[in-house]
Amino acid sequence: MVLDLEIRRRADHVKILLRRAGLDPEVRREAQRTLVTELGIRRAIGGFEVARRLFRFWSLLHQPLAAGMYCIAVLHVLNAILFGGAVPTLLEALP
Repeated sequence: MVLDLEIRRRADHVKILLRRAGLDPEVRREAQRTLVTELGIRRAIGGFEVARRLFRFWSLLHQPLAAGMYCIAVLHVLNAILFGGAVPTLLEALP
């Protein structure tokens, strides 16, 4: 939200400066459009930087948890096969 307010403030400032410059209205509109587009691109880049930092912290937490879950799943399957009677149950189902 802060970035949006800053972009709007800067865009308004650019419009005022371009009006004061006494440019042709068509040139002024094109300059405004270009500068506001550039400000929007800078805002998007700032948003991507925030997302990149948050993703780094998320992956630091997620990767060990995912590895642990894979280990638990493998142990669960081995335990079911060895001690849970999965093999005899499967063999009983065969004709």
